[in-house]
Amino acid sequence: MGTSIGYKIGTMIEIPRAALVADEIAEQVEFFSFGTNDLTQMTFGYSRDDVGKFLPIYLSKGILQHDPFEVLDQKGVGQLIKIATERGRAARPSLKIYTLIASVIERSVILLHHFQASQIALQGLTEQEESWKIRNSGHVDSK
Repeated sequence: MGTSIGYKIGTMIEIPRAALVADEIAEQVEFFSFGTNDLTQMTFGYSRDDVGKFLPIYLSKGILQHDPFEVLDQKGVGQLIKIATERGRAARPSLKIYTLIASVIERSVILLHHFQASQIALQGLTEQEESWKIRNSGHVDSK
């Protein structure tokens, strides 16, 4: 009579504190999904309303080498992802890692692949690029 639907409970890691207490969070969930744009915004302390006013200046003056919303900041945001992944999997070894990247270049994908993401979905790409998705890196079981 009824239909059974399998599901997993997970959470988005979008603020630095969530990354730092990922071991506690992992006790309650089966997967993490990283919101890289929000995590970048919170890590840098940038307001979405204001970033467009000063980021081009930071880039032109060499204060930043790359737009952190286009190239994942490996020293800050990347370290938070690494910490969250390691602490989360220490608390729950079967923890799955997913991420949604709104704007990405190759280095960002390689970084997330290094963290053994179960799925990396790319958004905002051309139709040809949209078909390119990284799933099941071979390091984790995505079931």
